[in-house]
Amino acid sequence: MKEMKLLGVALIVSTLAVTAGCAGHEEGKGKSPPNGPEVATATPEEPQPQTPPSSAKVQIAVSSVQLQDDCPSPKSASASPVPVGIEEPGMQQKAQMGDAPAHGARAFAPSCVQSRVQFSIESESDQAHAFAVKAVRLKKAEGGEVVGTMTTREPTVWEESKYNPWDQKVAAGASLRVGYALGAPDWGKVEKALGQSTWGPMYVVEFDVEIGGEVRTLVSPQAPRDEPENIVT
Repeated sequence: MKEMKLLGVALIVSTLAVTAGCAGHEEGKGKSPPNGPEVATATPEEPQPQTPPSSAKVQIAVSSVQLQDDCPSPKSASASPVPVGIEEPGMQQKAQMGDAPAHGARAFAPSCVQSRVQFSIESESDQAHAFAVKAVRLKKAEGGEVVGTMTTREPTVWEESKYNPWDQKVAAGASLRVGYALGAPDWGKVEKALGQSTWGPMYVVEFDVEIGGEVRTLVSPQAPRDEPENIVT
């Protein structure tokens, strides 16, 4: 009898345990397990568009180029007085070659026509910018091979129907026509690079120019090397 009581108690305890387990299972059904601490994630910023420099609103083009002579600058061309007792260089050679042509005779001497480049500059910028020519390359028009280098000097600007010295400053909203004298390349080296006379081929001149700190490369129209013009003396 005692054993029956103990068995009954055991059955009651087991039933209670099973019931509690099922209730816990039903209570947790459909719930997600607890997550860890929330981590804030930063939204990636979209790249901001870069503002182009104000010099981008300045348009520059090579209007024309002339390949002729490299003449003395106007200041250096003025003859300085020769000190007394000192012969002018070449005076003895001139005497040996003879005096001026006889009366009525006509002589021909080549005139010096300076090689030049002209740029057109159109600014829509609201700022002033400095301008400079950084490098000049002489190239074959056919094939684009570099055959020589050149220099620039004497910047001028077209104002009041004439060329005046230029400070190489482009004012805001300016419309300019500017020019430079071109130094001659080493024509002997150019002839070797070409493998022929320098008088026949067509050339282009390539310029590296700087405007407001930005360097651009410009190419001229095609041009020949012009032969010197003879004038009657």
